[in-house]
Amino acid sequence: MTSAPLAARLTAPSGPLFFPVTAYAPDGGLGLDVFRTHVRRGIEAGAAAVFACCGTGEFHALTPEEFAATVRAAVEESAGRVPVLAGAGYGTALAVRYARLAEES
Repeated sequence: MTSAPLAARLTAPSGPLFFPVTAYAPDGGLGLDVFRTHVRRGIEAGAAAVFACCGTGEFHALTPEEFAATVRAAVEESAGRVPVLAGAGYGTALAVRYARLAEES
């Protein structure tokens, strides 16, 4: 990870912003294979950026481990083709924790 300020590393996306829904398996666990396919197809369809674990990504319902696995899957699937941004919130302490998990993913 680079230490350059975020604003210096990002350019404004030109194209649709993609907020993939987090997929679940029939047993209630994460459906990461389905999620990966969804992310890949979104990028192939022209998404300019992927917003993993944001509003439609069920951020509020994920454990920290599920959050990290989902963000990691989005980063791996994007393979540097588009930026991946991860949701973080629920007060300062949790926002910092989730931001660190996203950075490590």
